[in-house]
Amino acid sequence: MEPINASYNEFPASTASADGMLTLPKQEYDRIRLDILTYDAEHGLKILYISHEPSPSGFSSSGSAEKAVSTLPLIFYVQGSAWMEQTLHANIFELSAMAKNGYNVAICQYRGTDFGPFPLQLEDSKRGLKYLTDHAEEYHIDVNNIFLWGDSSGGHTVMMMAVTENRFFQDFRLPEIRGVIDFYGPTHIASMNDVPSTQDHMGPDSPEGRLIGCLAVPEHPELAEKTVIMNYVSEDVPLAPVLMMHGNKDRLVPFEQSIELYECLNKNNKDVTFYKLTEADHGGVYFWHETTLKIVDNFIKDRLQ
Repeated sequence: MEPINASYNEFPASTASADGMLTLPKQEYDRIRLDILTYDAEHGLKILYISHEPSPSGFSSSGSAEKAVSTLPLIFYVQGSAWMEQTLHANIFELSAMAKNGYNVAICQYRGTDFGPFPLQLEDSKRGLKYLTDHAEEYHIDVNNIFLWGDSSGGHTVMMMAVTENRFFQDFRLPEIRGVIDFYGPTHIASMNDVPSTQDHMGPDSPEGRLIGCLAVPEHPELAEKTVIMNYVSEDVPLAPVLMMHGNKDRLVPFEQSIELYECLNKNNKDVTFYKLTEADHGGVYFWHETTLKIVDNFIKDRLQ
């Protein structure tokens, strides 16, 4: 028999049978796909892109979907790393589970403090988001529903992205951000040693010292102040709704860091929700529990346009 030139929908289903054969009905499913995108070839900067593909109506003979995938909200995620080189896949399983709720998720790499001090990390993250918005059609991104999410230093970075608008990367004005999720992020590096911590935050070799160029934080307040989120918050400048979570037994980033930011946002009449995770340490299973992820999911879905 000669090959048939037919699409999936046109190709006839076999009616052949065999004794004892079992049959399953046609299944509907959602597919999660992982791609590695290079958004800055010069510096080798990448994005782990987790795309959510709803079950298509059919497949071509090559296996590709014949039905175009609709655009979906984007979660732009920045991984915590003390502002140094990131382990991009650290939370890939949990973020893939979030993608199954109907989102595309982009885990964005930036150059760490080994390559340069603040605002390099912020600028790279903004360029990563610009790359995605420039290619929104290709990656099926709904540019009207973009959410920022980060943990630890990544929480600091996404909050800085939201509050600085087009500053620090003037070639790109962020699209309207629908919401920001900050998991236990530093907010004021000069006050981190004011309360108990298992780590020094003031010396030139500390993560905070490295952030300002491997300098002692107390000796360079003018540099430290540029990294303080609260310095960019004002009542007359719009800010997307913020969801914060922080453990009150955090040994690395003091819980009081989120208190400072929360009080500032409240004072300036911003939409902010803050959860204390009782006796939670710095990250870990408490933050990726089904209860907390459901809170994040509801926060996003309540703010979809």
